[in-house]
Amino acid sequence: MTYLTKTRLTLMSVVCAATLGSAAVAQDKVVLRMTDAGVSKTQNVQSLFYMAEKVAELSNGTLEVQVFPDGSLFDQNAGQAAVSRGAVDMAGSNAGFWSETIPAMSIFMADYVIRDADHLARVWDSAVGEQVNDMLVDTANVRVFGSWTFGTRTLATRDIGRKIMTPADLDGVLLREPNFPAWIAVGEAIGAKVVPVPYSEIYLALQTGLVDAHDFPPYTGHQLGFYDSMQQVILTWHLTVDHLNIINEDVWQSLSEDHQKVLVEASKLAREHHDAIIEQGDVDTLEDLKAKGLDVYEPDVEAFAQHALDWYLSRDEWSGQWVPGMLEDIQALNEG
Repeated sequence: MTYLTKTRLTLMSVVCAATLGSAAVAQDKVVLRMTDAGVSKTQNVQSLFYMAEKVAELSNGTLEVQVFPDGSLFDQNAGQAAVSRGAVDMAGSNAGFWSETIPAMSIFMADYVIRDADHLARVWDSAVGEQVNDMLVDTANVRVFGSWTFGTRTLATRDIGRKIMTPADLDGVLLREPNFPAWIAVGEAIGAKVVPVPYSEIYLALQTGLVDAHDFPPYTGHQLGFYDSMQQVILTWHLTVDHLNIINEDVWQSLSEDHQKVLVEASKLAREHHDAIIEQGDVDTLEDLKAKGLDVYEPDVEAFAQHALDWYLSRDEWSGQWVPGMLEDIQALNEG
């Protein structure tokens, strides 16, 4: 055998070994699909893409999260149910959806129980979060591996001829909410008359006067153009809505411990990134709305908070479903 022949054989062996090695790496890579019904341009969806980038970095490319926004795989309700049955690996979720299946989770949808983004993070990182996660695993076969805030909601109204300083001032005001019991309760608990309107019809309902008001986190509502027909913004800060990153429990158990840690850490990094943007976005949005002539002001927030608490505690269909002691545990985690 000539030197040239030996050299060719050696090179062929190296190439084959490299090819086999690459195939092994490719086979070891885990790909997870994540569905979300949110609009791509919103910060919430952008933060999902940020999380996916962090997953790739932290795992050195051995774990990939593919995000499918805009309801391109499933709409909001179908997507979360799809995770439960294993039709998709992961989804963006929220406590409001699961409160239909696990009534105890409606506590996260009660006005003023969670006061802000920092409070929300402490709750989900605490024993309370672990307890709720156990409920989700046992009941729905899904697990929360991370969370952040969708934002804290404030009120905005068209010209109704008066300011809204207390819950009594909302008497007769038609407030848009999604057509789910927990969301309808959100509006009624602060004193409004709720008109259920689908998300896709909000803009038209505001333009035509079908509703007088909506409630949205300022930055998110501004991104979606929901202040165009509004005259005033009332800084009630009545509901801090959670975004939950959920994963099918069977998929979670199939992951290596390292990959589980990557998902948790990537979600925490995304939360820090996301919550900072939302906080500054709210500030910038309110300044922009003032500059455009909207009346932006703070009402008697504690009057609203007390009214809402009394409303929920007087109704067994809500507070009667909560885990005993959980309200006090959540309140104790609020630093201010």
